[in-house]
Amino acid sequence: MSHTVEKPEEEKAKEQVEAPVEAPKPPAPPGPQVYVIDGDIFTIYYDVKVIGVGPGTKIEAQIDSVLLGGAVGYVSEATMAKYFYTLCRRYSLEEAVSRIERIRTSRCVFVPVDEEISTRAAKLLCKYGDKLALDEAFLVATAQAKNATILTTSESVRDVAQAEGLPVVYVKARP
Repeated sequence: MSHTVEKPEEEKAKEQVEAPVEAPKPPAPPGPQVYVIDGDIFTIYYDVKVIGVGPGTKIEAQIDSVLLGGAVGYVSEATMAKYFYTLCRRYSLEEAVSRIERIRTSRCVFVPVDEEISTRAAKLLCKYGDKLALDEAFLVATAQAKNATILTTSESVRDVAQAEGLPVVYVKARP
């Protein structure tokens, strides 16, 4: 019959303390900032660059960084469709075409609607349909898929993004 002797608690604690401790790993170097951009952000950015005033000063640095290649700026194709329509109603078809072409030839990355994003958007609509328009659901879904900060002029997008735990920069476009 064998008999094992238990070590006293003090010795067990001492062994645990003396165990080699791995040095913490340094954090990974940060990559470029990643944004998903709402259409009206381009309008207020344009206003601050051309007119020199307006709420666009709040997002000027972020959009400058995207346009200069220091950050990634994603734009959902659903956002582009809604923004084109908004520009047509505000200005004219010709002005809308001109502004959309400028955006499309920028460094922005245009995100097509795919299965992952459309499913995310549908789930957001199921959860927040009374607060969120279809194009806004695609904007938030794109930010979820790209792990990005949202730049928006929409209070409803801001509120849903915050509820979903997404970083968001909200700019009130009109007083």
